[in-house]
Amino acid sequence: MFFHFVKKGDSLYKLSKHYGVSIKQLVDDNDLSSPSNLVIGQCLIIKLKNRTGV
Repeated sequence: MFFHFVKKGDSLYKLSKHYGVSIKQLVDDNDLSSPSNLVIGQCLIIKLKNRTGV
C-alpha cells in the first residue's frame, strides 16, 4: 500500500496509469464521492496487488 498526496495536474486517470490500478479501484479504496474533484494535498491510498514497489 502506498500513499499519494495529490499535486497540481494530478488526475485519477494519470494516477491509475502511473500505479497500474483502475480508476474504479482508486475511487472505491478512497471512498471518493466526487472523483472529478481532487484537492491538492489530498492523501489517496494506493493498494497495489502483486507489486512490491513503484
